[in-house]
Amino acid sequence: MESLIAVAEGDFLFDVEALVAEAEVIWPSSKFARHTGERAASGYGQLQLPDEHGGDLLLVNILAGGDGLLLERSLVTAAEFVAWLTRRDDFPDSGVVATDWALEVMPLRRGMSVEELVAAYDQ
Repeated sequence: MESLIAVAEGDFLFDVEALVAEAEVIWPSSKFARHTGERAASGYGQLQLPDEHGGDLLLVNILAGGDGLLLERSLVTAAEFVAWLTRRDDFPDSGVVATDWALEVMPLRRGMSVEELVAAYDQ
């Protein structure tokens, strides 16, 4: 699976330092690789989250500027990650979307569940 979580409206930006620090608490065996040099122009870094269900790692590529997250590989871990994002205190009530998750661009809202995200996924 591959999906872009993006800020489509408003001035919200992901607080990258806080997001990575909190993710490392939720997924203790996660790894973060900060981009340097030319790669830092397009991305802040890559967070690798283990799939607790025996699948591939979830790769979370954090885009430069904090306005997007590119998710690759594990659907269930991606759904767990996005559900966690929507429960964070700083997640906005509207303006953030997921592309390539459902048939159409899917607006994300606060408090989404893993189950509804998995059900919405269109392969």
